[in-house]
Amino acid sequence: SAMTSSAVEAPTDITAQEAELYDRQIRLWGLDAQKRLRASRILMVGAPPLTGEIAKNLVLAGIRSLTLMDDSPLSADDIDSSFIYDPSLATAATTRAEAALSALHSLNPMVEVSAKSGQPEQLTADLLANEDYDAVLAISQPVEVLQSLGRLCRSVTYDGEVNSNGAGNNSNSDSSAKQRRQVQFFAADCFGCHGYVFLDLQRHEFATELAEVPPKAGQDSSVDPKTAAVPAAGSQPVETHLIKRSADYADFESVLRTRWDPAKLGSLRRLSPALYLAFLLFEFQRANNGARAGPNDVDALKTLWRAFAESQQLPANLLDEAVLSSGLQPPSCPVLAIVGGVAAQEVIKAVSHKDDPFNNFFVFDGIQSCGSVQTLG
Repeated sequence: SAMTSSAVEAPTDITAQEAELYDRQIRLWGLDAQKRLRASRILMVGAPPLTGEIAKNLVLAGIRSLTLMDDSPLSADDIDSSFIYDPSLATAATTRAEAALSALHSLNPMVEVSAKSGQPEQLTADLLANEDYDAVLAISQPVEVLQSLGRLCRSVTYDGEVNSNGAGNNSNSDSSAKQRRQVQFFAADCFGCHGYVFLDLQRHEFATELAEVPPKAGQDSSVDPKTAAVPAAGSQPVETHLIKRSADYADFESVLRTRWDPAKLGSLRRLSPALYLAFLLFEFQRANNGARAGPNDVDALKTLWRAFAESQQLPANLLDEAVLSSGLQPPSCPVLAIVGGVAAQEVIKAVSHKDDPFNNFFVFDGIQSCGSVQTLG
C-alpha cells in the first residue's frame, strides 16, 4: 500500500512554471540534465534523519517522484534530530516515512512524494521494474539488507521509454525509443561523527564538458574545464562541448570482499580510519543479526577489529579506540548534512547522466573534518 501527498504527471517538455522554478539549475547543468532529473523515480529504503537531508536536496532539484519505505514508528528522538518529520504526528500511530511527507511536499509541490509500507525483503525485481524506479537508496540499513538490495538492483533490466533528450520514461514523443534500463543502487549511513556513501551504477554512461581553448603550437586544444585557467582579459573565450564517457562500478558484495594489501602499508596508513571503522561496523552487524553497535559495544568491537586486522594482515593500530568510540554515538546534525549533501549530489549526477559520479566509496571523517573516495571491490 502507498500513501501519497501529491500526484503529478511528467510531460515531455519542461513547462514555463518549471523553467522559472529550476532556472538556476538549468543554467548550471543544462536543460537535458534537468529533463532527466524531472523524469526520475527514486525509492529510499529507510527514513531515519539522514534520509531527510538526502530527500530535501533531491526534491528541491526537481525529480519526478520520491517514495519512502520505513515502517518504524515515529519517535520523539526522530523529531528532535530532523526537520523532516511533522511534530504534530508525535502522538499518532504513524511511521517515519509517513511523517516526512508533509515537509517534503512543501519544499516542492511539483514532486510526487509517497510512503510505501512493507519491509525491504518484500521488494522484488518485478516491483522495481513495474514502478519504474531509476534508483534505490538504502539508508542506515543493516549490511545484509544492503547485500540483498544490491543484488536485487543488479537483477533488474527492463525496457523503458527514453526520448531523444533522455527526458522521460513514459514519453509519447515520436522520438522515443526502447532502451535497456538499469536500477542504480546507493547506500549511505552516519555513525557518530563519521559517515559513508556507496554507489553501484553498474555500467554507467554520462556526459561531461570538455573545454576548447585556442591551441599553442604543438599543444592539444582540449582541456579539462575543472583545471582550465581563467582566460586573460581580452583573450578568446573558452568554448565547451559535451563528450560521452562511461565507467564500470563494482557491486556491494565485491566491496565487502576487499582485501587490504599489507605490502602497501604506507598507502593504508593514509586512508581515513573512518573507512576501516565502517567495515568494522559491517562485521559487527553480521555477527549480531543486523544490530547497530552502540557505546556499550566497545569491547566487542575491539575484539572484532583484532580478528579482522589479523585476517587481513593489517597492523591493529590502524584503528585506535578513540576513533572507534567516536563512531558509536548517535550521528550529529552537521555530519548528517554533509553526508546527505554528498549522497544527493551523486544521485543527481547519476540519474541526470551529467558529470561523473565518484567511484565508488566515499567516507567522511568527522575527527579530521575531511572526506575521501576510494575505489573498492
